[in-house]
Amino acid sequence: MGAIYKFAKKCENPQGRFWHAMNFFFCQAMVIYGMNCYRKVKKQNPDKHLMLMPANSAGDILVYSYFKKYMLQRLNKSEEETLLLCSEYNKRPSMACGIKNACFLPMPQIAAISMALNYYGTDRMELTDTHKWCIFDYGNIQNPDIVPVRPAFACNPKKTAETLNKIGCVPGKTIVLSPYEQTLTLHKLPKPVPEFWTELSQAFKERGFCVCTNCRGDEKEPAVKGTESVFPAFGECEELVSVAGGAVIIRSGFADFTAMTRGAVVVLYPDKDFFGNFRIWLTEKYGNHYEFIYENDLGDAVYRKKVIDSIVEKISDEKTD
Repeated sequence: MGAIYKFAKKCENPQGRFWHAMNFFFCQAMVIYGMNCYRKVKKQNPDKHLMLMPANSAGDILVYSYFKKYMLQRLNKSEEETLLLCSEYNKRPSMACGIKNACFLPMPQIAAISMALNYYGTDRMELTDTHKWCIFDYGNIQNPDIVPVRPAFACNPKKTAETLNKIGCVPGKTIVLSPYEQTLTLHKLPKPVPEFWTELSQAFKERGFCVCTNCRGDEKEPAVKGTESVFPAFGECEELVSVAGGAVIIRSGFADFTAMTRGAVVVLYPDKDFFGNFRIWLTEKYGNHYEFIYENDLGDAVYRKKVIDSIVEKISDEKTD
């Protein structure tokens, strides 16, 4: 308690001292809790190096699988690893990426372990933060000598074509719209207004394309007006876009899972600098993506039409080349 008292004395007013003390106490409690969670997981995985994925992101799991080999080499780790993931949500993308050893923990435990790692460091914890060593290590990922190790995704174009036919879409002449994401919402970045997707769908149809929506098709994720929903497994995303022919995708995990697709793809970014360059580098080098940076939420009708015309023209040109 002495450390808390000394910390709190720095505040000038009593109320400030109280809340600073409470904040300090909370952080210390989280660090202790995180260390206890780490020890429990380590006891269950004594012969495996632990890797921490602190974000709830399917795309980050995919990027991790691309560069895991190189990251382990840099860490001089030859043993198998266990990836710590938050929530059961990440089970589907981790299985699609061929991650054999994964431990799914509630988000509060992941956050606490991350705090403990920042406090104690790797000297006290045999644990690696994948964001620091892989996901945001631009110098490593953009190294021309490093080639992504692609997961063995499912490949059944005949089945995918049948799925498209069932919803009235023609393989090779279909545009997949993907308007849903997590990151933009989390960081309060502008998302295209619903009218954008509806008008974009209509513009493609006027060019002779079929259109469907990558979504669950429920109340939370309805299909774009005038389209049918299609909801592939993570390992089938790349195949879906390749067989369909093209896609327009808001910056999301779906964009990552289709990064190396053969289809013509436009990925919408609200802010290029926020996401860095590694995913753009990946798609430019190996895929057939075109990155489009939009302004605000595309609520202005005149600007929105210019953006839609540009996107439709780009994909139409790609399809006729």
